[in-house]
Amino acid sequence: PTYHQAGSKVMALWPGSGLYYPAVINRGLPGNRYDVEFEDSSTFALAAANVLAVSSTRRRSRSRSRSPGRRRSRSPGRARKSPTRAPKSPKKARPALQAAPVDLSASDSPLMERTVRRSTRSTGQPAPAQTVDDLTKSSESSESASLALTQPETSNIGTETKSAISPTLSPAEDSGSNNMSSSATATTDGGTSPQPEKPPAKTNFEFGGPVGALMTIISLPAVIIALYSVCSPRTCSISDVLSTKPPQLQSLLDVKAVAVVVAWLAFHAVLYCLPLGSVTWGRPLRDGSRLPYRISAFHTFLITGALFLGSVFYGDRFNLRIDPVYVYNNFLQLAIASVAVSAVVSVFLYAYSFRQGAMLAEGGNTGNHVYDFFIGRELNPRIGKMFDLKIFGELRPGLIAWVTINFCLAYTQYAKHGYVSNSMLMVNIFQFLYVVDGIFSEAALLSTMDIISDGFGYMLAFGDFAWVPFTYTLQARYLVDRPTQLPTWAVAFLIGLNMLGFYIFRTANSQKDQFRRSPTSPGVAHLYTISTSSGRLLLADGWWGICRKPNYLGDLMMALAWCGTCGAENIICYFYFIYFAILLIHRQRRDDLHCARKYGDAWKEYMRRVP
Repeated sequence: PTYHQAGSKVMALWPGSGLYYPAVINRGLPGNRYDVEFEDSSTFALAAANVLAVSSTRRRSRSRSRSPGRRRSRSPGRARKSPTRAPKSPKKARPALQAAPVDLSASDSPLMERTVRRSTRSTGQPAPAQTVDDLTKSSESSESASLALTQPETSNIGTETKSAISPTLSPAEDSGSNNMSSSATATTDGGTSPQPEKPPAKTNFEFGGPVGALMTIISLPAVIIALYSVCSPRTCSISDVLSTKPPQLQSLLDVKAVAVVVAWLAFHAVLYCLPLGSVTWGRPLRDGSRLPYRISAFHTFLITGALFLGSVFYGDRFNLRIDPVYVYNNFLQLAIASVAVSAVVSVFLYAYSFRQGAMLAEGGNTGNHVYDFFIGRELNPRIGKMFDLKIFGELRPGLIAWVTINFCLAYTQYAKHGYVSNSMLMVNIFQFLYVVDGIFSEAALLSTMDIISDGFGYMLAFGDFAWVPFTYTLQARYLVDRPTQLPTWAVAFLIGLNMLGFYIFRTANSQKDQFRRSPTSPGVAHLYTISTSSGRLLLADGWWGICRKPNYLGDLMMALAWCGTCGAENIICYFYFIYFAILLIHRQRRDDLHCARKYGDAWKEYMRRVP
């Protein structure tokens, strides 16, 4: 065998695929193996026989005959032997170090489970090469072409940029199996497109099954209305609301409010279509394909903020002023309009999932219409080649609306009382920091449960478009009419609690993401891991050795700080913390069940070691 030094470029066999792809040697391993990293940052431990030297194979493939001297010495009557000969092995192999492939069981850091693909012709998987020399040429062209994927002008990906699709695909991620799909057919653009597949049927239900799904569909809008009713400008007490007359239906349905919500969504849809930011690849799907995603949420956030603030403070000059007080005065009408729009979007998503070739989510393929409508039938619904409806909804309209509404409520407090309380300032700053962090880390969302396994249906659509902007702003809305001035010690405590929670949340997520990308990097290479039967690793050290969901801990600490800005007098203001704790506990159990099925005994060992 040929022995490779660290940093050597090689052609490595993708596990389970039978195909070789460009890779780099990280280091040697015991047992005549190598730790190799493919171009998409996936890392595996491969046997030396499955790692080929690019330079040596290229030389062998170009050498088509023996030396002239050898040819002259051959007997004329002897048959001509094969023109190639295996190279001799070195006498000693270089020292090997310990490494292994990568995985992380703790899968998600939900910004919120809002309760939060398939249209490109090219799957990202190259055609199998016949020789290593062909693979070498392919890797050289794809390496230069893949650099173009980080440029904004690659918006026409899937039609004219098939050569830019990285050939180093990794189905061995959390979202799929270790086998490349063979159900692919050639398309006119030279790429491949997975054949329409019969998705795996699922019979085990979550959320109480069809009955629970139906009750949730009905109750979620009722919760939004109830929160407004129990905490209105007049009162914020459960006992008082029992004697309050419910609002008239005609007062809830407002044409202007519907127009505002539709215009907001349309504005963000237009920004999403613009060639802003960069394009990156999502995780492999069940069929081995990968979808391109435009990472531009932060650009959208900056543009939206600049235009909105410009309209508020300078719009009078051009007769284009937006009055922030309108949001406070029509809060319930805007919430109902968002509920209606999210319902329409959900109906569209469900109907759209029945088109030919749609890849269905495993959890949304039960055959029960109510349950599948709620959970989400299609995994990655797209319009065209780049407009991914799920990633669009996750971070753009809802999250940006959240901080925009908060600003409008702070503006209204100033307009009513002549000042902005320190509690209102804190809740705005705390939640602004949280939203900006999520938007700035948009690429990390591609590895979360929402994207890789959950379908896009009513649960996520309602959460994205209605639940997040109109329930997460409860504290700011409460403070508009109750401008609480907190003492200095309380301000210091809440700032410290929020920042500590944010530190845990961000560093835990960063450690997880770094381990996923490159387990041999200095920041995580020393951490203890547990090997699984598939050869992948579970991180059981650092933050992820203290508890199974350290990012959830940070999330809850921040949630408590946000609610604390309203003081300790009203339990209604702590709705977000109570709801979020229930949500994260439920999500923790979902993760445990998923990982127990996937990793078996290794997960039992992980649960034994990590509380």
